[in-house]
Amino acid sequence: MTGRFTPKKIGYVTDKPDDSLPASAKEGIVRRRLVSATGSCPCGAKMPKIDIDALLKNPGVYVLTIEHEPGCPAINRVAS
Repeated sequence: MTGRFTPKKIGYVTDKPDDSLPASAKEGIVRRRLVSATGSCPCGAKMPKIDIDALLKNPGVYVLTIEHEPGCPAINRVAS
């Protein structure tokens, strides 16, 4: 994923899911896009409020964590 930051606006561009991915992985990507675009996921997860002014005063790399419900295809998984 690539992102572009400008004052008062954060934009994301995500590649199209690979057709060879399982349906659940594709649905997970779709749900993550929904959260980015609308602020919420069908599972009920919400985008946290972001204080852009505070980020501008303290530039850096930040990780945004969104807590999806168990069973939601957008949750983080570690393949074993």
